[in-house]
Amino acid sequence: MVNEEICMGCSYNKPDAECKRTMAWEWRGELIPATRGEYQQIMQQLEAESFGKPPKHFHMLERSERETIETKRVKDYCRRVYGKTHLTRLEMRETTICQRENHFYVETVKAFRDRRYEYKDMLKKAKGRFDAAQSANDQATLTTSKCEFFSGNFGWQVSKRPSFESS
Repeated sequence: MVNEEICMGCSYNKPDAECKRTMAWEWRGELIPATRGEYQQIMQQLEAESFGKPPKHFHMLERSERETIETKRVKDYCRRVYGKTHLTRLEMRETTICQRENHFYVETVKAFRDRRYEYKDMLKKAKGRFDAAQSANDQATLTTSKCEFFSGNFGWQVSKRPSFESS
């Protein structure tokens, strides 16, 4: 993700550059219904209390212990006052992605190119075996070569699920 400042310093930044891609995405935020003032009031109450045996002040507890106590207290407060412990807010946001600098795009394009060359080579070999079997009139080799030839043409690409959909 880039901003205008990063784009201005980029060596690829030109008026006709097409490396910037604006992508819309949906942000999902889990928020507490308490306001900032209420949260600060809860924190002041916690600072005044002592916890554990022997009693320790809140700020002297370990970080993980402070977080669990704070979370529990805020959830209890929100449950009593608002009747719910969190709010879910959805917002549409836009972010600019640099397709030249982002390795995901670069590597995806290179992998697709390399895979395409591999399949073209496999198709050429399968077509050669198909033609040889057809000229020799060998039915068993002809059937397997025909399947390889057609799956290399279009069938495999259509039937293969993309990697991000696999489950």
